[in-house]
Amino acid sequence: MIHDVLRLWVVVVILATWLGLKSAYRLSFHPLAGIPGPKITACTHLYEFFYNVVRSGKFLFKIEEMHQQYGPLVRINPREVHVSDPAFYDEIYASSRRTRDKDAKFVPTYALTDSMVATVGHELHRFRRGILKDFFSRRSVLELSEVINERVQKLVQRFGEFQRNQSVLCLDDAFAALTSDIITSYCCGKHGGFLED
Repeated sequence: MIHDVLRLWVVVVILATWLGLKSAYRLSFHPLAGIPGPKITACTHLYEFFYNVVRSGKFLFKIEEMHQQYGPLVRINPREVHVSDPAFYDEIYASSRRTRDKDAKFVPTYALTDSMVATVGHELHRFRRGILKDFFSRRSVLELSEVINERVQKLVQRFGEFQRNQSVLCLDDAFAALTSDIITSYCCGKHGGFLED
């Protein structure tokens, strides 16, 4: 019994020490340590969690209050900064001549690990983007506009069918079908007929 209580205290002390050291690092030594904002936002995601979950998505309004108090740059959690100054956008969206790697912790949340979008390293991303750049040239986009217009007209026609039948239409599926038809047409030479289904 005494050993169980002792083990529990050891775990609590280790956890508290770890949290304390991590908070001290985030407040003093983290690359974002100099960005103004509430100290709790620099230490933990709990502040953001509270306003998004407990207060039903009110964190955006809280961010606006933080900007009024701390200025145009505000640290909103341990890894993120919110910017309300349009003049700073040139710094964030820098040209491709400036080397900048993506944050490796964010990449798995929005893309497949080996995709171009999920590439962390600047040079590898630049190489992968170079392979696809001709697909997005002005000439290629203008050539594709005919296909896009034809597929959009088909989507509008399908909207009309659903309206006449007084049927419910899932817009997620409709726009996914439109996108898939355009992409398959571009990549394979003919659309996949997703809008027809």
